[in-house]
Amino acid sequence: MTPKSTYSLFIVVIVTAVLLIGEFILLPALSGLNRETLLMGFAGKPGSEIDGQLINTMGFTGDVIEIEKQPGTVRILILGGSVMFNRHLGERLKPQLQALLPGKKLELVNAGLRSHTTRSSLLKMRLLQKYQFDYVFIYHGINDLWANHIDKSGYRPDYSHLNSWYERSAVLDHSTIARSIFNTWRMIKPLPVPQYIFPDKANVNRCAFCSVKSLEENLEEISSIAEASGSRIVLITFASNIPENYSRKKFLENTVGYINPEDYDRRDIFNWGPPDYVREGLKRHNTALKTLATKKHLALWDADQILSPHIEWFGDACHFNNEGVDRFIEGLGNFIKTEALFEPGRPE
Repeated sequence: MTPKSTYSLFIVVIVTAVLLIGEFILLPALSGLNRETLLMGFAGKPGSEIDGQLINTMGFTGDVIEIEKQPGTVRILILGGSVMFNRHLGERLKPQLQALLPGKKLELVNAGLRSHTTRSSLLKMRLLQKYQFDYVFIYHGINDLWANHIDKSGYRPDYSHLNSWYERSAVLDHSTIARSIFNTWRMIKPLPVPQYIFPDKANVNRCAFCSVKSLEENLEEISSIAEASGSRIVLITFASNIPENYSRKKFLENTVGYINPEDYDRRDIFNWGPPDYVREGLKRHNTALKTLATKKHLALWDADQILSPHIEWFGDACHFNNEGVDRFIEGLGNFIKTEALFEPGRPE
């Protein structure tokens, strides 16, 4: 072997070693997540604290669980966005559910995090199915509307036009280095300008409600994964309150009627789109949930019907205040009891 070829081989070995260290040790260590969860993408940084809630070693809130489930244990997974994360909803829900499981140990993983969509939850479900959850509670609706503010030509059913983490491929799904490079590139690439406009004769190419089909497909795949892994899905319609007289001015002046004196995670409805648009979008998403529940024989709690009329339970158009969280938990508990979801031999 010549000195030149020896040097080339040495360089190849060094570069390979550096790549392997970065791939399997350095990047996962920097994220605090195991490599599999890091590649999935939709998890928080362990040890970080958001509004007094500690992100655990799984990248979520709630219990940290092992693959093997001990006898007498019931496992519940929560999938959703900020509503299921805010005001410690998961922590406050667990005692209510535990009371419905006498003699059992409840392990609850709350994978709901802010800004997440049904697509985020699908990617999480693919990762977490190995934990043998008995029940998966799903609460989604408003965040999927973000995907619609684009021309049809730019819309992607997997929401990859929204966020680099949604983009999947054989390379991105198996290389933390490739994922890091890709995500960095996407951060400097201009994103589409939101187009909060209904389609009409002059704007026939506007996407409007493309997300309805994506939401349906995401939830259907989640339900199929759940069925295959022995989990039972509990769908929850999305509750909201957007008064007819809603305006940005009234919202900023705190005169809409919401009760949120601490301004906790308070969002103007225009964060998702104009009031009429969001009302219609949520109506269509909730209809899709009900259709899927009927088609797949899934349990469905109609939180929209029960909670939406009560503006006093909301801190903004979709986020509950503390009383709203209590009402949500109470209503879900009543539904579980009425439907005997936790009873042995429950009807499917």
